[in-house]
Amino acid sequence: MDAPVHFIPGAKDIAHLDISHFLAPLHIVDLSQIGNPDGKITLRDLEASERRQGKIPPGAVVVGHTGWSRYWNQPGKYRNANEYGHMHFPTFSPEVASFLLERDIAGIGIDTLSPDPEQSDFPIHKALLGAGKYILENLTHLEHVPKKGAFLCVAPIKIDGASEAPVRALAFISQ
Repeated sequence: MDAPVHFIPGAKDIAHLDISHFLAPLHIVDLSQIGNPDGKITLRDLEASERRQGKIPPGAVVVGHTGWSRYWNQPGKYRNANEYGHMHFPTFSPEVASFLLERDIAGIGIDTLSPDPEQSDFPIHKALLGAGKYILENLTHLEHVPKKGAFLCVAPIKIDGASEAPVRALAFISQ
C-alpha cells in the first residue's frame, strides 16, 4: 500500500490513514486478457465496467485485474525489463484519475508493480495520493473474486512515518 506521503510531502503516512477506508466495496475492472505489457486501463474500460457492474460506489476500491500476477513466480517476466533496465507492465491510463476521484473512491489497486508506467511522471500516484487516497500494488488471485458484490479489507502494518507498507488484502464474498 502506498500512502499519500509516498509522493506528497507532509501528507498522511500509513499509520495515519483513516482505517474506515480499509473495508470498502470492491469494483474490479477485468482486463485479464490485456496481454500487452504496455497496455493501459482506460476511461473507456472504466465506463464499460460501470455499464456491466453498475456505477462505482463512493468509498470503493477500484482494482485493475490485468492478469499480470500470473508472472509473480517468474521475477524476470513480472518486472519485464527491456535492454535498458526499464520495466514494462500494464498500468492505468492517466485520464482515469479524475474520473475515479469524481466517484469519491477510497483507493485503487492493480496486479502489477504500479498503476503508473516506470518511465512516467507518475500521474496516477500524484493525483490519487494528492487527494488523500491510497494505492494497492502487486495484488493477486483476482480471478477468484467476483467483479461486483465483494468487499475488500486491507490491513497494512501500522508503521509511523512510513510512506508504504505490506498489506494483507482479503475479499469478502457474500454467498
